Amino acid sequence: MLSYVTSTRPGLEHQMKPEHVRLLYEHLSQMTGSPIDLFIHSNGGDATFPWRLVNLIRECAGDAEFSVLVPYRAFSAATLTALGADKIVMHKMGNLGPTDPTVTNSFNPRDEKRMSN
Repeated sequence: MLSYVTSTRPGLEHQMKPEHVRLLYEHLSQMTGSPIDLFIHSNGGDATFPWRLVNLIRECAGDAEFSVLVPYRAFSAATLTALGADKIVMHKMGNLGPTDPTVTNSFNPRDEKRMSN
């Protein structure tokens, strides 16, 4: 089991960030070839992070199952991470979404022509 929890406390929120990949890799490298359960609680963060995290988990898990456990909140980037799993297990108080496709990032750059109209 791997836990990824970011603060959702008002005024002390912490976002999912690409810098966390290295730390998660250190844990995942010990789980090679075994089923991976990711316990996740987050308001989200960088929209490119889920792609990197899910690919890393799938590489470490190999053919083993990858499940995401959502006890309460997995919003935005956390929802996208959950959608990359084989199975999502949610508590009855668990929530997914929303994802915001209007966020500007390297996959969705700002269109200056469209913004000026």
